[in-house]
Amino acid sequence: MATFDRDDPKYLICCCGAHVTKLARVFVLISLVIAIHNLRERSFLEVIGFAITILGTFSIFMEARNPIILYIILSITHGFVTIIDGLHAVKSISDTGTAISFALFYYLAAAIIEVFFLLTFWTLAEFIQDRVFSINFYPGSQVHVFLGFFSEEIRRKNVFDATSSEANGGSVRKMRLSIAISTLKNPETQSSKN
Repeated sequence: MATFDRDDPKYLICCCGAHVTKLARVFVLISLVIAIHNLRERSFLEVIGFAITILGTFSIFMEARNPIILYIILSITHGFVTIIDGLHAVKSISDTGTAISFALFYYLAAAIIEVFFLLTFWTLAEFIQDRVFSINFYPGSQVHVFLGFFSEEIRRKNVFDATSSEANGGSVRKMRLSIAISTLKNPETQSSKN
């Protein structure tokens, strides 16, 4: 298994060279400000968009992969519904071609920006997956990633419970980003010491 390199060029965004973790946080904060601004319309659709953006903000700042993927899916769905609703509203209000073409241009520009944001969030999800799966596993090891109320657990075959491994002389180390690894020491070396 390859070792994880946080500064690998695939985690740098091509247009500005920023790391994906920092850029994703900036983008989700921009999305949050836009969602708060859109709440002034008092539309149910905008309230749903705000709730989706809150999910994205928590999942990106807590670096939880599965909620980030859920956020991407919900954002794409919400974007399509918003575009359809907005174009329908413009068509029913005004029959002039300029209003409809301006709305199309506005939604196209917003969609291009949103796609760039979502691609950055997807790259962050891949970064998190690569980081989690690059940890070297040993027989009898168990990894828990604690991310607030989001938790992911990765296990290998023949993994013992953390409690039994600690009871048998296991150790717990805290690593960066609240990853705790519990390993069971080699029983052969333990029996020779006793």
